[in-house]
Amino acid sequence: MLRRRGSAPNGGSGRPGRFRPVRKLPVRLQAVARRVGGWDYRGTPEGAGKRDLRIDLLRGFCVFVMIVDHIGGEASWLYVLTGGNQFIVSAAEGFVLLSGFSMGMVHHLTIRRSGVRAMLGKVFGRVWLLYLLTVTLTITFATVSSLLDTPWAAEATPSARGAPRSDADRRSHSSRWTPRS
Repeated sequence: MLRRRGSAPNGGSGRPGRFRPVRKLPVRLQAVARRVGGWDYRGTPEGAGKRDLRIDLLRGFCVFVMIVDHIGGEASWLYVLTGGNQFIVSAAEGFVLLSGFSMGMVHHLTIRRSGVRAMLGKVFGRVWLLYLLTVTLTITFATVSSLLDTPWAAEATPSARGAPRSDADRRSHSSRWTPRS
């Protein structure tokens, strides 16, 4: 049976919320209990901040999995690590879940001090900034790619009718392009 420290009949000591066994552990398990007791994340310098770096690590792994599954596909040797998007949920759902969890951990003090409306104002301000940044970078890179006449610019930029623009394009895309009658 486990009791919270401080709730034991003898008064207990230490940080609230930590559990200790009521019975004495066998000698072999005492060493394991001492080692596991030192794994407390809150006592480390990384655990002192607002963010939990373990959640950020898992979010980073979700992004890695999404990149491997989208770019590498089945030909990549990393496909074994990612599961190949064959699970019940994908890395995108995991990323969104962990992002929401992280956001709740970071913004809970704002909610307590100023309310949900202030927190939503901060969150949507960041969302708007990221949206503008994404649109600006997309338009900038598309323009630069088109001006530099990169190989992918001709394929990504549709012509007026949606057909390839030149004979060279027509030959390289002959399997997809059919002339209009």
